[in-house]
Amino acid sequence: MGGIATDALFSAPRDGYTYMMAVNSLVSEIPYTIKPKYDPFKELVPLVEIVNSPLVLIANPALPVSNMKDMVAYVKAHPGKVSFASYSAGTLSHVMGLQFNKAAGLDMQHVGYKGSPPAVQDVMAGQVQFMFDGAATSVPGIKGGKLKALAVTSARRSPVLPDVPTVSEQGHPEMTQFPWIALWSTPDVPAAPQAKMRAETIRVISDAAFRQKFAAFGLEVDPKPPTVAEMQQALRREHQTVGALLNSIGYKPE
Repeated sequence: MGGIATDALFSAPRDGYTYMMAVNSLVSEIPYTIKPKYDPFKELVPLVEIVNSPLVLIANPALPVSNMKDMVAYVKAHPGKVSFASYSAGTLSHVMGLQFNKAAGLDMQHVGYKGSPPAVQDVMAGQVQFMFDGAATSVPGIKGGKLKALAVTSARRSPVLPDVPTVSEQGHPEMTQFPWIALWSTPDVPAAPQAKMRAETIRVISDAAFRQKFAAFGLEVDPKPPTVAEMQQALRREHQTVGALLNSIGYKPE
């Protein structure tokens, strides 16, 4: 969950030579499941976003659904009998299912797993019907016909799944959320090396070859990376959204 990397970052000299690469959930989600020893909003700084990727709403291919509207109709036609998987309880994969339950008036039951692979396998096998999964782990199954993609949670369609509409296109703009990986620092590192590292990182990720390699896995590079302040605002907003949904079901870490 990033604990080892975070400890290494905190124990390193604050001279601008040690940084950490981690997903935004380190701040927005994980604190609800694993109580950190630090204040993630005061002791970590997202320096620059590297890549981002939507979650993909996937379904067992045998189900008679091809979009979110079909999914709503199917779930309502089978009350109390439909479940959705997540790659871990308390994560965005879990929260998106809760959010869809609330938005569409559904009663899907959550089944939490320890990682995407076993969850995706059970969706393929029909043990669970639906899941919000990362593109990197779901796209191979979609391309191979073992999974059906109903929506992506990004603001625009994913280049790797151009025929799959966004959640916003299907009437749920409030569900536009996606994980992003950033380079992190601590606030007491001098401003000059932080600024140089951000500038050099943006130069590298702007390279067409770099972007193309990551695009093959459904990972996108923002052509205009958000500022540090914008990332901090996004983290607080995401943290509040996750907290509200988990609190609404009385979520307690296992």
